[in-house]
Amino acid sequence: MTEQKFYERELKNEIMKYLQEREAIIILGSRQVGKTTLMMMIMQEIKDHEKCFYIDLEDPKMLDIIEHGPQNFLEYLTQLGALTGSRNFVFLDEIHYMKNPSKFIKLMVDHYADRIKIICTGSSALGIKMKFHDALVGRKLIFNLYSLKISTPTS
Repeated sequence: MTEQKFYERELKNEIMKYLQEREAIIILGSRQVGKTTLMMMIMQEIKDHEKCFYIDLEDPKMLDIIEHGPQNFLEYLTQLGALTGSRNFVFLDEIHYMKNPSKFIKLMVDHYADRIKIICTGSSALGIKMKFHDALVGRKLIFNLYSLKISTPTS
């Protein structure tokens, strides 16, 4: 079994600067560029001093919970141990699976930014860019993740 290598991404440090802001952080990129890995690296770095939750929206059960709206999602997080008196960091992977991610993010930022910080990943395909329309102006910070360019030594 080969050992998996993880490369430090410059984008991680840029995103870290905005973790205390109220806007949702959205990491967009093509398939297999490392969006989930980047998100996990951020979560790993903050989990010792912040309450973190990872939600994979490829899981139909998780998608169903979120599709039933922010209040249902907050109840679910409370059952998982979300803190009510401080901010919780929620990492939503594959948000493009949602029917209306813009509406969900808008409601979460407008009504719950003091309790929930949303960090999510999504496909950079045209479909997701169309879903994130003007309703999110001032409510999102979008970061684009590109594939690594790794040179192999030649002799």
